[in-house]
Amino acid sequence: MEEDKNSPTVGDLVYCHAIGSKYAWYIDQLGIILDVIAKPLVERPLNKEYKIWLMDQGRYQWVESRDFNLGNIEVIRKDKGEVMY
Repeated sequence: MEEDKNSPTVGDLVYCHAIGSKYAWYIDQLGIILDVIAKPLVERPLNKEYKIWLMDQGRYQWVESRDFNLGNIEVIRKDKGEVMY
């Protein structure tokens, strides 16, 4: 699988505009990416799942690559200190 250098990685600080599932939605949250798992799909071969720790909620949420592509989540700071936002 081809790796994208600009894709979010473990340790990145993210701003979540709106993420959630059928159980709950979270709006305007800061989070940190805890884990990244490749989950290729036929229609999206570079798809990944991200485990994000939501600081204000004290819990984690799983999201897919498409949440970043749609703009639901933005990377604010890369784990190496590069400011993105």
